Amino acid sequence: MMGGRVIDVNSKPTSPSNIERTLVLVGRTGNGKSATANSILGRRAFKSRPGSSGVTKTCEMQRTKLKDGQVVNVIDTPGLFDSSAGAEFVSKEIVKCIGDELEHNDETLEDYLGRECPKPLKNGGQPYTDEIFAGLKEGLLNYVINKLRLEQRLAEEQTARLKAEEAAQLAQGKSNDEICKIRKDVESAQRETAELREEYENSWCAIL
Repeated sequence: MMGGRVIDVNSKPTSPSNIERTLVLVGRTGNGKSATANSILGRRAFKSRPGSSGVTKTCEMQRTKLKDGQVVNVIDTPGLFDSSAGAEFVSKEIVKCIGDELEHNDETLEDYLGRECPKPLKNGGQPYTDEIFAGLKEGLLNYVINKLRLEQRLAEEQTARLKAEEAAQLAQGKSNDEICKIRKDVESAQRETAELREEYENSWCAIL
């Protein structure tokens, strides 16, 4: 999940239709655990809002049934390093999701995550960290910014092209009007010249 870990506490291989999986969402405050849980469930089961302070104060579980009949339990946990709750309280709430066995064995959550971690959570040998999430988020942000810039540039180029076409059509229209006016002026001058010639010839004949 974003900026945290999704822990599958079921390890026994069974058929997908009979298996009941439990996902525990662990991460820093504000990393979107509740929003991720709602996405998995396909409904708004957990309170979720963006902010620096945590919304989830205790462990909460909701379940959903997938199309193949598989039941998925999703447990939302308080955010790590939540300033509004004590570290001991948050730790105990998270440990409750996994069971009392960790406390009995004097193990920490970090020990649990490092022991027999499922392959999908290994991330090629690298743990999922806030740095990885920040890098992915930055990459996505850069992609969106570049895409918006490209769309804006294309829109500006299209607008400039349309303006150029309109200007060319307007210039062509003006040119046609000017040509038509010049043609009319030439024709008018030719008529005047012909009339003057005719008058001159008529007056010359009268003198003779």
